[in-house]
Amino acid sequence: MGGECARSGKYVYFLIAGLIILALSGCATVKTVQEHDRPDQSVQSTPAQPEESQEGEDVQEEAGQQDLVIPTQEPSKKEEKSNDAPHYLLLAQRFMEKGNFEASLDASQKSLSRSGKKSPGDEALFHMGLVFAHYNNPKKDYKKSISFFERIIKEYPKSPLAEQARIWIAVLNMIEQSKQVDIQIEEMKKELLQK
Repeated sequence: MGGECARSGKYVYFLIAGLIILALSGCATVKTVQEHDRPDQSVQSTPAQPEESQEGEDVQEEAGQQDLVIPTQEPSKKEEKSNDAPHYLLLAQRFMEKGNFEASLDASQKSLSRSGKKSPGDEALFHMGLVFAHYNNPKKDYKKSISFFERIIKEYPKSPLAEQARIWIAVLNMIEQSKQVDIQIEEMKKELLQK
């Protein structure tokens, strides 16, 4: 009787797992492309930490921050802000790996505000969408996740993440629809049992 619904649910889980693998492999590819496109600058290896907040030191230690490559020249205030964006994005990823979703969202928001309408703003939005879709997040919210992915499509239409955002939107909408179907089935079962 109930085997047919359970079987279709398995396909949804396989689809989700496949999309997660696709997203993770895409992130690695994007990082490789960004490293390749970086202009030649004299660099030194030092821990990168924003000068504006002292909490950055605590955040860095909590995330297990590794040494980052930063330019040796003194950047202007505007450049300094945009140079912090990748740093905060890296922190956001590390926080999510450790299950600290609130700190991950905060770091992503800082990365987004420092990047403006250019990269890594699209990555920050994508990361926020992933945080709200994460299976271990107690405050998981697929609708918020979808809204972040829609912002990528609207604000960064030429981003390599735009297509992945479309895929995530479709998958999350399917999950929401299947939840509604499950709720309707349960309501029908209750009605039948009451008769």
